[in-house]
Amino acid sequence: MEKIKGANSVGLYQNVLRNKEKVYYYTLKINGKVQWFKVGSSRDGYRVEHAREARRQKYNEINDIEIQDRQKLGRKKRTIPNFGELFNEFIEYNLKHKDKIKAYQDYKSLYKNRMKDYIDEIQIDKLSKDDIEDLILVHKKHKENPLAPKTLNIMVDLIHLVFKYAKDNGIYTGEDISKKIKRQDVDNARERYLEKNEIKKLL
Repeated sequence: MEKIKGANSVGLYQNVLRNKEKVYYYTLKINGKVQWFKVGSSRDGYRVEHAREARRQKYNEINDIEIQDRQKLGRKKRTIPNFGELFNEFIEYNLKHKDKIKAYQDYKSLYKNRMKDYIDEIQIDKLSKDDIEDLILVHKKHKENPLAPKTLNIMVDLIHLVFKYAKDNGIYTGEDISKKIKRQDVDNARERYLEKNEIKKLL
């Protein structure tokens, strides 16, 4: 089984047969166990995008079921939540109770576009230093749209904020693994705002 590579291919696999036909699969962690799902073969018209969409739909279906279960059972009987669940709670809380709405909307966008595919399904107590460093490396070396060091540091800060939210609310009492991540060096000469005279000159 060969893992499909690419920024948007998390959890996607293919089996290349002798006749060059490709059979697509995807994996999801359900109740703490990784499960495999077959999508279809290239002979029947299936492609990577079909596997990606099938995985997305299954993930949403599972999440809906888990949300309903949590509403019925209450937080005391819940298993340890995954990072994506805590991130959503963190964002919803701050959008309701904080003044800097734009900042949390930006966090939400950054997470959705750059982080969700990599750490969303990992239980917070299972999130490792390697997971975060891999996330940083992917976007640091991205061929089409690499992120600036400042933005990479914001990603780590965001993970730290979610850990802090979980601890402050008694959801998680373990280690904040984000504190072990080395910060990216930022070129302060480039990471600054233009002065008014510079803006006028530019215009």
